[in-house]
Amino acid sequence: MKPYLAILIDSFWETVGNKVLWALLLGWSLLLLGLAPFGFISERNFLLSSADITDRGRLVESLAKATQGKGSLAVQAVASHLDEKFRQRLAQTLAGQDSQGQRRITARDLALALNGAIEADELYSDSAFPSAKRRQQTLLPLIEMPRQSMSADELQELNRHLLQLAFPLELRPSRGEQLWIGYAGFKIGEPLSFTRKQIKQFYEPVLLGMIIKLGLGVLAVFVAIVVTSPIIPDTFRSGSLHLLLSKPISRMWLYLFKFLGGCFFVCVNISFVLLGLFVIAGLRFEIWNTGLLACIPLLMFVFLIFYSISALVGLLWGNAIVSVVACLVFWLFCFALGFLHDALLPQVEVWPQIRRIRSIAGELLTVNEKGEFNVWNERFSIWQPALEAEGRRQARTYGPLYLAPQQTIVSKSFHRGSFGRLETSDRKLALIPLGKTREGDSAEPQQLADESPQTVAEARITPVWMSDVGPDLPQQLFNIVEFDDSLLAICRGGLYLLNSDKLELVQATQQGLWGLQLPWLSPSAFENIAPP
Repeated sequence: MKPYLAILIDSFWETVGNKVLWALLLGWSLLLLGLAPFGFISERNFLLSSADITDRGRLVESLAKATQGKGSLAVQAVASHLDEKFRQRLAQTLAGQDSQGQRRITARDLALALNGAIEADELYSDSAFPSAKRRQQTLLPLIEMPRQSMSADELQELNRHLLQLAFPLELRPSRGEQLWIGYAGFKIGEPLSFTRKQIKQFYEPVLLGMIIKLGLGVLAVFVAIVVTSPIIPDTFRSGSLHLLLSKPISRMWLYLFKFLGGCFFVCVNISFVLLGLFVIAGLRFEIWNTGLLACIPLLMFVFLIFYSISALVGLLWGNAIVSVVACLVFWLFCFALGFLHDALLPQVEVWPQIRRIRSIAGELLTVNEKGEFNVWNERFSIWQPALEAEGRRQARTYGPLYLAPQQTIVSKSFHRGSFGRLETSDRKLALIPLGKTREGDSAEPQQLADESPQTVAEARITPVWMSDVGPDLPQQLFNIVEFDDSLLAICRGGLYLLNSDKLELVQATQQGLWGLQLPWLSPSAFENIAPP
């Protein structure tokens, strides 16, 4: 056994003596030293940033009207503490003069202007904010506190909560703490738009996953392959082989111990990098994620797979360059196979899965994981599209819901954009009346075509019904539920109940007068029933 241990130790020192590997180790050390000064800078702060503006257009419109004495008293009170130049810009925007050389009011401009109101001494009044004293835990102690004894932070806290009462939908709720990414104690950019809890839940897995997959899973493993690729070809060259085989030993065991010797130092290298990242993430960002340490054996397993290809090719061809090229081709093949798997898996397996199912008026309705609204076709035994699809992207579909008095099915789909944001061309509900058809002589849901599909292929792409245009949904919607023979929209700004009496009026305004739509006459069918 001693000859094999000597071979193992010799291969380790051969790798240690490689200048490229030491250059790599030095590079990782410099990278870790460069990352060490990064960290979070936290301050108790109630001022606004551009990330706190959730609806810029609506906020500009409300403030512009408030400068002319319109709107709620709370909004007028906030507008009265804005800078005079900014008030003029709002007036020009309301008059439609912002396109004539006037710069567009951005979210950053709004945040800076509203920060002046947050720092104002006399923003609160009983008439402007009548519901403020009912907030006994947040606002009442601050309101009853004498102004002379209030600190600057307490004044900002009071005014920030008052701004939230004035603009519940246009501003994010106050966190009382602002986070910055800092470097050596200096703040970088604007405050972050998320909290420490959100970092722990959402951003930490994504960022660490990208670092492991791209930084270590690709770059570090590939460089390790380049460094260790000459070990097997150099071992089995004629001169080296005769020297090693001066004593009778097995070529197979020689190959395996040389292979393990190359893996040993790569394990030391990967462990050094991941331990450094673990310590930096814990000390500087308070992210003590033991998954980083669990990645050491995982990355070693990935390296073993690629190094086995490199060692085998080096044994057959005796060339380190050919070994590296073979590993690169193998990696490209695996990447293409994985990309194809990730691209097809949602469409073939995940999206067709049923998410919700219910029966309405004798029809079996479902919504799948893609957000498609389907109806069971008994003739062909397939799920047929219920409505004409607005697009082919993944969507979030609310419904199907049922208004029993009107005998109407209700639904609405929002497509998922970048970073999971919900997008749509309009916020109008889709209404499927069950009491009439296109000809108006049947009690079944209105069919899109005069003839039903004749083949399975036609049924898969032909929608069952046409829909009428319904009322606009409230902003910042969480969910829609059936409530007391009506619909209840749950939003961040309150609870909105559908007024069934206004439903036909809304549909009439959508059809317009002599073919012309009159949007300014369209009433809101959803009424806020939440207490102030």
